[in-house]
Amino acid sequence: MKGITAFEAIGNLSDALIMSAVLPDDACPVVTSPRPSAFKRFMNSSWGVAAVCASVAVSVMGGILWAGNRSDPTPGGTPPITGESESQTEAAMEHEPVSEEETVTDPPALESETTEEETTAPPVSGGTVRLRQYTWDGWGISNRKLDEKAGARLIEMLRNLQPTGEYTEALASGTMEGDYDIEVPETVERGTYWIEAEGQVYRVSRDLDAIWLVERHYGEGEKLNADDAFFDVFYDLWRYHPYDSYVISYKDGGFTVSHAYEADSPIRVEVLEILPDQVMNPAVIDSDSMPRDVDMLDAKHKITLRITALSEDIETTVRLHAQYSADNLLVGSSEKLSLKAGVPQTVTLTYNGRPSWGIDVSISVENVRIYLYHME
Repeated sequence: MKGITAFEAIGNLSDALIMSAVLPDDACPVVTSPRPSAFKRFMNSSWGVAAVCASVAVSVMGGILWAGNRSDPTPGGTPPITGESESQTEAAMEHEPVSEEETVTDPPALESETTEEETTAPPVSGGTVRLRQYTWDGWGISNRKLDEKAGARLIEMLRNLQPTGEYTEALASGTMEGDYDIEVPETVERGTYWIEAEGQVYRVSRDLDAIWLVERHYGEGEKLNADDAFFDVFYDLWRYHPYDSYVISYKDGGFTVSHAYEADSPIRVEVLEILPDQVMNPAVIDSDSMPRDVDMLDAKHKITLRITALSEDIETTVRLHAQYSADNLLVGSSEKLSLKAGVPQTVTLTYNGRPSWGIDVSISVENVRIYLYHME
């Protein structure tokens, strides 16, 4: 039924029917809305909304200021900000004396400076530097440890060696187990050297003409660029360290002395004379006319030394060793000495053997070593 049709139908009802449908006043209570309170009327007004917005803004600003004034709980954090105004702070600074220590401070180090310092090479320190060699006679590995001064010198030279980009293959599997290994792989050449320094291993050729930084004693490695000066220093350390060492070359009745390695010693030694036994010298008498064993036993070559204690009296012994090779020893001599400080004392030592066979003579007294070679 459409609205207009319903409206017309209502108009056709009788008045009696309509009056019978009217409810009495007390049958249906009228529900009225309660009158809003004054606070609610204020809050619903524009002034109330403005007051709420202002209250929220003040709360937010107060929270920000409270968070900014909190002290940093971590060490080195930003100190709390005081409530003094800028003008008050400036006035206080004008009347309060400031010490020189507070006004002049070093600026904090830049991060780049710290990084540069960390990448700089550490100071040279000898530490433990050990040299090794596979002996020429094949009896195993011999070794010696350098003192701090000599070790620092060698480390500094090693640090200056630059890689060449050339590599060498491994000599054998495994590595050395101890200081005096006897079992050495057959692929390792006799006379090969090694340097152990700063946790690294270097292998040096037996001819002292190449050096490699290797992963282990018998392992692969990269060749380094080293000159003759490096190998000369290395050989002197291997041959003479830690003794105050002199080398004497004898030839045709004369000799020369060179200071091969300098080290501290409480005495001074001078070579005065070298006198081979002319009777047994093959240059004078035909060696085929006498048994060689007699020649070796009876020859009495002589060397005369002058020894002086430098600063204090010393009771010591001077010893001479002679040999043709490591397994062919000759007879040498020794003598006990009572040295007075500053007073030279002369001593003559003897040894046997044929100089033409290449006698290797060494003399030791305190920290001095003298090596005598007969030259043809």
